Amino acid sequence: AGTLRVGDAVEIVPQQMTSRVRGLQTHGAKVALAEAGSRVAVNLANVDTETLERGAQLAAPGTIAPTTTFDALLRLLPTAPKPLQDRSRVRLHLGTAEILGRVRFLDARNELEPGGQAYVQFRGETEFAGARGDRFVIRAYSPMLTIGGGVILQTTPARHRKADPAVLAALAAKERGAPEDLVETFLQRCPVGATRQDAVAGSGLANADFDRAVDVLLNAGQVVATPGDRLFHAAVLSALTDRARTLLSHYHEQFPLRSGMPKEEFRAALGKGVEARVFASLLGYWQDRKITATESATVRQADFQVELNARQESLLQRIEDVYRAGGIAPPTIEEVSKDVKAPPDAVTALLRVGVQRQRFVRASDSVYYHADTIQALQQMVREEVARHGSVTVGAFRDLTQTNRKFALQALEYFDSIRFTRRAGDERTLFALLP
Repeated sequence: AGTLRVGDAVEIVPQQMTSRVRGLQTHGAKVALAEAGSRVAVNLANVDTETLERGAQLAAPGTIAPTTTFDALLRLLPTAPKPLQDRSRVRLHLGTAEILGRVRFLDARNELEPGGQAYVQFRGETEFAGARGDRFVIRAYSPMLTIGGGVILQTTPARHRKADPAVLAALAAKERGAPEDLVETFLQRCPVGATRQDAVAGSGLANADFDRAVDVLLNAGQVVATPGDRLFHAAVLSALTDRARTLLSHYHEQFPLRSGMPKEEFRAALGKGVEARVFASLLGYWQDRKITATESATVRQADFQVELNARQESLLQRIEDVYRAGGIAPPTIEEVSKDVKAPPDAVTALLRVGVQRQRFVRASDSVYYHADTIQALQQMVREEVARHGSVTVGAFRDLTQTNRKFALQALEYFDSIRFTRRAGDERTLFALLP
C-alpha cells in the first residue's frame, strides 16, 4: 500500500528496526518512487541482511505494531478433511511469514465445519507484523494440509469473552468495511469516549480514512467532539449527560443551601474511567451548552440558584451584622453560632451562600470576613504603600488598631489573592488594582 521514495524513513516490523531508503529499483532499473503493485528492491541504510527475517514487513514508522494476536473472519475450505476444533493449533501464513498459534472461536461454537466461516481470534506463539485487511492462509499443524484462510479485522485486540454480542457486532461492522461503521462501532464501546489517536488505532483505519469518516459522523450527529478533541458516540455522551443532570439534581435537593457539588465528588460519581482529562473535557462540553456551571471547586446545574426563605434571610442578615462588627478580627463559627443562636452547620451553610452573593469573603476553611471589611482593609494597604512604599505587619497592626495575629492573617490572605507581594518583612502591591 502507499508509496516509497528515496530518502523516506522506514521501520522493519516486527523487529522494530528503523532505517532510511537509500535507493530503489524496479526490474533492475533505478527509480525515485515506487508505488503499490510494483515489484521493488529497496536498498536500506545501516541494515545487515543477516538481521532480517522471513516475514518482516517494511512500513512507515509507527504505522504497524508488532503483535501476537488478531481478530479475523476465518473460512474453512469445503475440502477440509474434518471440522476445525476450538483452540486448534495451526500454521498461519501471513505474507511470507509462517506463525504457529491457536485459533479460538469468538461465538458460542466449539467447532467449524468444512465450508463454514466464523469470527476468530488467532494467538501466535511469536510476534509478527500484520494490519487490518491483510489476508492469510491456515494449514493444519499435522499433517500440513491447507484447510482455510481469512482476513484480519483487527490487530492487537483485547482478550474477548466467548459469545459476547458486542464483540461480534463490532467484528461484523469491521467485516462490512465502511469506515463510518468502524469508527462508530469502536466509539460505541468507549464509555468515556476516546482521543483521536486511540480511536484511529481502535478502528483500524488509516489517518486519512479516519478523518473522512469522523467528518461524516460529526455532520450526521452520530459522533460528538468535546473540548480537547475527545470523541464520543452520541448515545454514550447522551447517557453521561443524563447521569450528570441526575447527580446534580439529587445533590441540589439534598443540599439546597450549597452552591454546588464538589468537583472531585462529582467526577467520582460519574463512574470509573472519568479521569481528570476526560472530566475536564466533559465539563467544557456541558458548560458550553449551559447544562452545568463551575464555580471554584464546585459544579452545579446551570439554572440552579440557592433560594432562602424569610427565616433564613433573617438569619443571614444577623450573621452579616456579627462579621461586620468584627472587622479585621473575625469571629469563629462557634462564636457566631452563640451570637445568632443557630447551629454551627447552619451558620456555615449560610456563610457559603453569603460568599456566593459576594457579601462575605472566605479566607480559609473557618475564617470569613465581611466583604465591606476586606474593601476597607485593601484601601488602608494602598494608602500605606503610597505613603511609605510598602507595608509591614507592625504598621498594619497599628493602622487597624488590632493585634499582630489578626494583622498577619489579613495580610496573608491578601498575599494569597495576589493583592500584595511579600519580600522579607515588607509587602508591596502585586499590581495596580481598581
